[in-house]
Amino acid sequence: ILFAQGKLDEALPLFRKGLVIAEQLADELGTPEIRRDLSSSHINVGDILFAQGKHDEALALYRKGLAIAEQLADELGTPQSRRDLSVSYNNIGDILLTQGKHDEALPLYRKGLAIFEQLADELGTPGSWHDLSVSCDRVGDILRTQGKLDEALALYRKGLAIAERLADELDTPESHSDLRYFQNEVAKLTS
Repeated sequence: ILFAQGKLDEALPLFRKGLVIAEQLADELGTPEIRRDLSSSHINVGDILFAQGKHDEALALYRKGLAIAEQLADELGTPQSRRDLSVSYNNIGDILLTQGKHDEALPLYRKGLAIFEQLADELGTPGSWHDLSVSCDRVGDILRTQGKLDEALALYRKGLAIAERLADELDTPESHSDLRYFQNEVAKLTS
């Protein structure tokens, strides 16, 4: 709640305490569920540090979360473990992008995109399709920045197709907002 309210200085010590507890439980029990909690704890603290502009500290925590997510995805191979892995790739990519390291962020975003493509094909849920559209946007944005306009356009069009499908299926303000967003992105590159 404190994080959502923007009270980062108050939230950080609580999240750090949670991280210590998660580390202890992971050492003692080591179950996949506890290790997932540990990965999430690293990410939660990293999110606060990222929001505070402490990118290097956040990156170190995101990398720890990624290492755990990679292990869990390899061991379990469940949709949730693979989604967690993709989110970890994106978190690190977000920091690298913020630091202007587009060439380092792109391969991570591409890994996330590949996982989200698999999950959307396997699960076919609105959530999995939405994740894929967001990932198309992330990769497309970097490609556009790098001047690779044809590749960016292909991803924006893919995102647009997904957004059209979700707007028809869900008919929510959010789905229509996503649709307008992708329509605008495609229009920017085709006009």
